[in-house]
Amino acid sequence: MKQNEAGTTVPLCDALGAAIREGDRVLWTDPETGDAQEYEVWDASREDMVRLSSEWGECEALPQECTIVSRHCA
Repeated sequence: MKQNEAGTTVPLCDALGAAIREGDRVLWTDPETGDAQEYEVWDASREDMVRLSSEWGECEALPQECTIVSRHCA
């Protein structure tokens, strides 16, 4: 989540404008290589980045580099 200029909390959004939540599965495209890999969002509470994990490791990414492929059922 991040705050706008009015101090209101707004969700981080993926490349298509959908709000990213913890537990969502996203396709992250590495801007340097163009490679895409599916990850699970394990932390979307930072102001500008989401934390992702998979069986191959963890990384941080800009939300707009991600596209949600499945939603976590809460």
